[in-house]
Amino acid sequence: KMEVDFVTLVCVGVGVLQVPLLMDILDNAFPQLGIGRATRAGLSKVLFALLSGFCLVALYYFFTTFLPLYVERPFERPLGLAHIVCAVWMWVNAVGHYILASSVSPGIAPRADDSTPSDAKTCRKCAAVKGPLVHHCNACGYCVRAMDHHCPFTMNCVGLRNFFHYFLFLAYGSSGLIYGSVLSWRPFYLCWIADGADCPLRSTASLLFMPAFFICLSGLGLLAFHVLLLLTNMTTVDCLVCLRNSSVSTLVAAMRDTATRPDSKLRTLLLVGRPAWHWLVPVVDRRYPVREPIPMPLPTTGGSGDEGAAATSAATSGVGAAATLGEGPTPETAKTK
Repeated sequence: KMEVDFVTLVCVGVGVLQVPLLMDILDNAFPQLGIGRATRAGLSKVLFALLSGFCLVALYYFFTTFLPLYVERPFERPLGLAHIVCAVWMWVNAVGHYILASSVSPGIAPRADDSTPSDAKTCRKCAAVKGPLVHHCNACGYCVRAMDHHCPFTMNCVGLRNFFHYFLFLAYGSSGLIYGSVLSWRPFYLCWIADGADCPLRSTASLLFMPAFFICLSGLGLLAFHVLLLLTNMTTVDCLVCLRNSSVSTLVAAMRDTATRPDSKLRTLLLVGRPAWHWLVPVVDRRYPVREPIPMPLPTTGGSGDEGAAATSAATSGVGAAATLGEGPTPETAKTK
């Protein structure tokens, strides 16, 4: 009975973690229904709590269950200390960058004012100055600079200021899940695939390989997707809008164009310009405040405010980040032409 309950819990947990992907698929396949937008807000807090709990459970089982299977008295032996240092380093970075991706402002686009050129495009929902890499987020209620997507797991947009933390969260999280899958494979194999005579764990902990492995596949898929986008100087918004409005062949052509243009600097803006040790330890970039003042919604007349058109233009014409955000990720470069 206990084993059946545990397997059910594992299946439910892994299934809930796939809900955002299902919502995005439904949003893009049936945009007129608005299924994803209607459910994403309520699920965000559940997903945030679930992922945070998974991180704590993973560290607990590492020290209490799996590490003693490979090294006796791990705190007294070099091999055990090496395992502990490696696991804790990946865990601290994954959790630290997850917290920063959730708490650091994504980079709110400035609202149009008297100094804004008269021919500048503005958002009809928040009156922010628009550009090829500035998109309005309906979940947050404001325009985000270099917006990639709104992440339900972090309950925050991923943009200019926190993409670095989001990307490293995926990298360290996937590395930790690979490490955990390798450690949990042996007891899972001996207890459930082999005859069970040599099973080292007479408990349901031997089943933990399954959630670790399936969540690892999801993390690696997201990481590979964002690496591809960085190599082609595109964002998730650009990719999805291009797919929705055209075809896969058009998207491939747009990726090839944006990847080879000399003025495409999206990956430079998002990842470069930080000290090298920021890649090894989760810290806040001193150039950016953690939070920015959020502008109140301001109804405007005129202006385009159409993030779809802007994203399509960026995806199909290869307009680089430099045209919108300047040469570096500084707060002063937010204004567009």
